[in-house]
Amino acid sequence: RSTRVGIRRQRQMCIRDRITISRKGNQILAQHSNLKALLSDKNVKLLVKDGFSYGTYIDGLIEKYKPETVVVVASTNVQMLRMILAGRADYYFSSEEEAEHIIRSAGYEVSQFQLQHYDDMPAGNRRYITCSQQVEPEIIDSLNRALK
Repeated sequence: RSTRVGIRRQRQMCIRDRITISRKGNQILAQHSNLKALLSDKNVKLLVKDGFSYGTYIDGLIEKYKPETVVVVASTNVQMLRMILAGRADYYFSSEEEAEHIIRSAGYEVSQFQLQHYDDMPAGNRRYITCSQQVEPEIIDSLNRALK
């Protein structure tokens, strides 16, 4: 019986920095180079998923600065993009690679949105892919090659 766990004992991936997604041309967001300034700006609305954590650092800043927020309960990322385009909120947080995928899979162009980095944004959280012991070694090798 095999004792392998995951993709060769789990495959660790570091997610790139979190960014904000906003409508292209949102000048207020473009003025801010750090999260503290952005989250203390009462002229813009942050779109958040109820009960979702954006990581210790961002969650702490949201609690501290209490930005104007629009809270959604059961919205998908596509619905959140529509809310941004409709002007119901100004921005929300995402990882960069997820943002590009969400935008394209929703049928939008990345150029319709402003993806912004911030000086004080910490590195993204680590994620893991884990496979059961029933996964064939060939599949694990294929996943390992694709993730390099």
